[in-house]
Amino acid sequence: MAEHQLQGPVLGIAWDGTGYGTDQTVWGGEFLQTTDASFERVAHFLPYFLPGGDCCAEEPRRSALGLLYSCYGEAAFEMTDLAPMQAFKAS
Repeated sequence: MAEHQLQGPVLGIAWDGTGYGTDQTVWGGEFLQTTDASFERVAHFLPYFLPGGDCCAEEPRRSALGLLYSCYGEAAFEMTDLAPMQAFKAS
């Protein structure tokens, strides 16, 4: 807001990666209603499992797997025709 001399309230969308929010959970991809003095997180994507934690930043296939698992559960592991699943080797 300061950079562009905006006056609140403003609805901002933050796509700045992940980090801990004010509620001590991992945030990433927020819609923030802001004023000159405060902000409120009014919307966000549903959280999902990040297999390997920080490794997901270097290996996006891990994030894709986490999203697939959130949507399909164990059935995600049977979707071997999808590129994220092909990126992993069977052990």
